[in-house]
Order: sequence, then structure tokens, then C-alpha cells
Amino acid sequence: MSSARTNGPFTQRMVVLGIAASLIAGLLFFVLASYAPNAVSKIGVTATPASNSAVGYSGFVQLMKAAGPETQLLSRQEDLARPGLLILFVDQTDDPDMVKEIAALRGEEPMLMVLPKWDVRPIGMNGNRVRSTGFAARSRLDALLQAVLPGDIERVSVDGPLSIAGVTVRAPQQLQRAPDAGYQLDGFPPGLLIEAEDFPHLVLTDPDFINNAGMDDIANARAMATMVDALRYTGDPLLIATPRLASGKGRNLGKLLLDPPFLPLTLILLFAGLLALLHGFVRFGPVAQRGRVFAFGKSALLDTTADLLSRAGKLPGLGPSYAETMRRRAAERLGAPPSLSGDKLEAWLDHRAAGPGDPQPLTTRLRAVENAQGEEELHRHARALAQWIKGQT
Repeated sequence: MSSARTNGPFTQRMVVLGIAASLIAGLLFFVLASYAPNAVSKIGVTATPASNSAVGYSGFVQLMKAAGPETQLLSRQEDLARPGLLILFVDQTDDPDMVKEIAALRGEEPMLMVLPKWDVRPIGMNGNRVRSTGFAARSRLDALLQAVLPGDIERVSVDGPLSIAGVTVRAPQQLQRAPDAGYQLDGFPPGLLIEAEDFPHLVLTDPDFINNAGMDDIANARAMATMVDALRYTGDPLLIATPRLASGKGRNLGKLLLDPPFLPLTLILLFAGLLALLHGFVRFGPVAQRGRVFAFGKSALLDTTADLLSRAGKLPGLGPSYAETMRRRAAERLGAPPSLSGDKLEAWLDHRAAGPGDPQPLTTRLRAVENAQGEEELHRHARALAQWIKGQT
């Protein structure tokens, strides 16, 4: 039975290693989420420039890097206002207010927003394989579009090929467009590439020409490369981002904890947590021996009796008895005649021990003990009485 427990998978060593691996992985993910939000966006199935799924745009990014224009994936909010053509890949879960914020940051700088089209779910545990569950909600797409320019999304069936930037491409079964929105650019099907009236902000309404599934067709790749060259000023870089960059206004919690002046405090807390975890698995010092409930000896018996009387609330009522006991002890210590008792004994003791300014040293202390109201007051007067008697010769 014991050997079965020893050879099982959940030994103490394996449990400790599992907890340590989980803590390290959680810490690394926290740091990654704080300083590299684009890297975190690779996790899950969303329409991002880092996704390798059918609805992702990693193929287009690799094409642009290989084609020649300087291509940069932005990772900081302050980079959204940099000069160059910004391509904003939007997912249906993104907030339209973030899109508005980015459009305001861009100002007169050109921006191309690519709308989503499909609602997808992952296949198995591999996030690079997805299956479509239908089109994205049209109301959601309208809200994202209207964050840049007024208009509504529609889907139509198209027969035959289309011409995009002078390149003939195969049309999707359902073309997503906004024919009544903004300015319609020449060289593109109506409603596919539209521009706002006041700013150089454009919207590509159908992503099937630019996502990974569309990049499988060389005609689509050639058309998208031609479109980018037409929209980008000569010499300007190509900037790629997602609306999530606008969600981190200022310093997020991760950067606040990992940047000065709070970095030392974070390290101290982590070290204290590590010591607490180590203390839970490793015993420090000898094993504490369990003591007796009632110890041996007269002193232990007296302490136990006093503790029981204190818990029962009987100590304040012992003042007169204690005063009588200490009166007899004072008489023995000062050699009082055995025939004296009561007030006569106290008068004799006061006369024997009287000092300047203290004509009745014993009587005053005895009355204070007898009239004590609380346990603390009784302790104080009893200690003073005992010390006075001890000091008499």
C-alpha cells in the first residue's frame, strides 16, 4: 500500500514542481501582457495581424515585409500617431469607442481600417484552425464602421470576377460592402473601399481579399499590394495595429507594479510570498513538543489556580483575605506581640514602621487592597503591599 503511494504520479516533488511551473508561467504571462500586448493577441482566435488562422492577417504582414515598404507592428499607444499609413485590423469583439479614439489620434495622417466579416470558432486545441459559424452580426459591423464614417453594411451576391486596383480577382460568394457610405474610390467595386469626407481615413469593408484565406490567391495578394502602394505616401512606413492599443490609457497595472518606484515593493512582496510558500513545504527548527495541561510543582499549581480564579472573575473579591494574610506576615516580620490583633496590631505596626510623611504605611496599603475594584487595581496595590513588607527589617 505504501509502495503504491510512493510510485504514484502525485508525489510531493511533482506537486511542488507543478505549482512552481504554474507560478512561473503566470508571472511570465503577466509581464508579457504588460509590455507586449500584440504578442498576447496571438492567443485565441481573433482577426489580428499576428493570427495564422483563416481570418487572421499574418500572411499579409509577411507579404508587406517581403515586398519592401518598411512595415512595423505597433505595440504602444503613443505610436498610433506616428506618420505613415496605419492599417487597423478590427475584430468584431473590439470596442467602437477605441476605433474613434484611434481615428482622433491619427488626425490628418492616413488610416485604413479593415472590418471583420466572419464569426468563427476554433477546431480542437489548435488555434490556427477555425470553422465558420456564420457572418458577424451586421449591427456590430455598422457600429464599427460608423466609428470612422457614417454608413451601413450590406452583403450581396456577385457574379463574375471583380477589378481591384487594376487587378482582376475572384469575387467571394457574398461581398460585404457599404455602398452609401463616404466617398467611393475609383478602381474598386462600389462600397468596398470608402473614404471619410474630412480626413484621409479609409475603410476596407470585405476582409476576404486581405486575410490569410484570401492571400492564398495570388491575384488577391497582388491587388492588396497595389492598393497599399496607392494609399501610402512614398517613403512613409506601413504601420499595423489593432484597436486594443487604445485600451491602455497611460500606465496599466502591470507596468505600474514593474516600473520604478514600485518595482522594489513588488520584488519584496514576491520574495515574501516565496518564503511563505517555502515555509509551507519545509519545516524550520525542531518539532514543538506538546506540553502538559497541568504542570508539576507548587508554582505551577499556584499559577493554574490564579488563572482559574481570573477566568471565573473571582480575583477582585479576594482583596480582604489577601490583606489579612499580609497583616499576619507583617506582624511576624516586625516581631509584633502575639497578644495584639485587629486595629491594635495595625496601630502597633504603623508606629513601628512610620516614616516622614507616611504615619500609617501599613494601614494605608491594607485599605487600598481591601477596597480594590478591579483585577488590575488589585494587582497594583497587592504588589505595592508585598514590596513594602519585604523591605521591612
